[in-house]
This record gives sequence, structure tokens and C-alpha cells, in this order.
Amino acid sequence: VDPTNTDHCRGLQILLAQDNQFYGSIPKFLGSFSELNILHIRCNGLTGTIPVALTNLTKLLVFTISENQIQGNIPLEFLTHLIGFNVEMNNPTGTLPDSLFNLSALQILDFTYNHLTGHLPKDARRFLPNLQQLYMGVNNFDGPLPASLSNATRLQVFTAERNNFSCPIPLELGSLSQLTYLGLWGNMLTNVPDNRELSILTSFTNCRLLEEVYLNKILLNDILPTSVGNLTTTLSRLYLSH
Repeated sequence: VDPTNTDHCRGLQILLAQDNQFYGSIPKFLGSFSELNILHIRCNGLTGTIPVALTNLTKLLVFTISENQIQGNIPLEFLTHLIGFNVEMNNPTGTLPDSLFNLSALQILDFTYNHLTGHLPKDARRFLPNLQQLYMGVNNFDGPLPASLSNATRLQVFTAERNNFSCPIPLELGSLSQLTYLGLWGNMLTNVPDNRELSILTSFTNCRLLEEVYLNKILLNDILPTSVGNLTTTLSRLYLSH
């Protein structure tokens, strides 16, 4: 059987091939499945780069390629129509283009455990307005956490642990009313200058759905504010160690 003969698969909408032992590069002929909505090929032994041919999949909504050995840059054109993209635990390199953070469709974006570098844009116009989950932990990102993160008003989960972010934690994070999980540990983050109390904790009193906050192993050295007693009753974990 010739696997590149896709004439009988033109109407394919869902392809699930995760948790197998496929190896080699991602086949370019996948780009001919013009009706494809969901593509799961995580947990295999795939190598190489994401082929440009996949940018032809204009109806693709969800693509998971986590836990493979994919390398190289991530083509922005490929992400334009997606609502979910997971490339966790691979080997992609390079920086994330600023224009990525203006895409309106994305709801879930996962870059955890890779070798990505660069910083988040300071002046993103919309900053992924429909984003609900953003996972950026264990990479080599640096620079500040921009206040424009607060433009992602639907954000529920934000993880950026074990990077090289260095700046005061923006108080604007406290305006994310849907936030349930925040993981910023293992960075070089500080409190707002000239403020003796941990004002970021005061700002979190506005986040009434918050369940877990990880601010351990960063550079906070100020006074725990009395406002910590006003944090939401949904909060089950608050890590301030180290």
C-alpha cells in the first residue's frame, strides 16, 4: 500500500496517531487532507521540522505534537487558524514572532520543555484575546513579563516557570478575572520597586477564581501584606518558598 496515495482520504477530518512508535519526519502528504480538523501525533519518535505543507490545512483546529523530537522554527502561518497547539517536550529553537501574540483564534498554546529563546512583546495590540491556557515553562525566555498579558482577558492558566524572565511582576496580572493557575517560579522576578509589601498578592485579591499560585524560587524579599487574608477562598496552594 502506498501511504502517499491519499485519493480515498479527501474527507478525513480527525487523525489520531498518538502513543505509538512512528519515527522519521512528519510526512508532507498530510498537507493534502484539506478537511482535517484535528491532528494528534504526540508521543512518538518523530524528528525533523514541521513541514510547510501543513500550512495548507486551513480547517485544522487542534494540532498536538508533544513528546517527539521536532526541531527548527515553528512556522507562524501554520498557527493562524488553530485554536489549540501543543509542542511540549520537543527540540524547537529560535524565538517566537511578535505577531504570534495577536492571533485571535488560539485558546490553548503549549511550548513547555523546549529550547525557545527571546522575550514576550511589550506592546502586543491584543495579546491572544481568546487565549485560555498558555504554557511557556522550562525554556530560555528572558526579559520582562509585559503588562499587555492582561489583554488576554480569558486566560485561566499561565505557566512560565524555569525561564530567565527578569522584571517586577506586573500588577496587571491581577485584572485577569478568569485566572485559576499561575506558575512563575524559578525566574528572576521581583516586587514592584519602592513598594515594601508584596503588592502582587494584593492585586490577586481581584482574581476570585484563583486556585494555585507558585511564586517560589524567585527574588521576592518584601513584607507579606495583610491583604493576603482577602485572597479568594478557592485558593488551595500559595507557594512562596526559597
